[in-house]
Amino acid sequence: MNDVSKVIFDIASKAGWQRNLSRARLWKKWPDIAGRGIARYAVPLSFQKADRKEVLIVAVADSVWMHELSMQRLELLNNINAELGSDGFDEIRFVVGELPQSSTFDDSHDDKLTGGVIEELQCKAHQLCENINDQGLKSAFEHLYLSHQLTTYKQARSVKLDR
Repeated sequence: MNDVSKVIFDIASKAGWQRNLSRARLWKKWPDIAGRGIARYAVPLSFQKADRKEVLIVAVADSVWMHELSMQRLELLNNINAELGSDGFDEIRFVVGELPQSSTFDDSHDDKLTGGVIEELQCKAHQLCENINDQGLKSAFEHLYLSHQLTTYKQARSVKLDR
């Protein structure tokens, strides 16, 4: 990592973005972590701190999927935390809601998965940084952009948790 990349990662760490940057991988790797079958009907929506716990909010297609995934909660949480390590979560909460559409989750699935938010943000980040030749710097800027945009998106789509 060159000096400029290190400075950007240091800024991200000091601003408290490092954990969010790491967690952004969850959206990209969701089909592998959850399994493609589950990823068709459940997607990570946001994450937040609640009652001193790091909580992942997962949108599910309907109450049947909420029940099914509630039964698989610990296995799914273990898979997520194995991927994210120390940036993992203490808890998963499921909410029935509109799912962001993503061809990454399942290219053959045509029903009402809506949005494509993550892919759009990744594409935009790549476009914004396409003229940066230094790969470390390019990666750092893409991660910062994605983290900022995901935070903005999360705030716009904030979910009230049922207790």
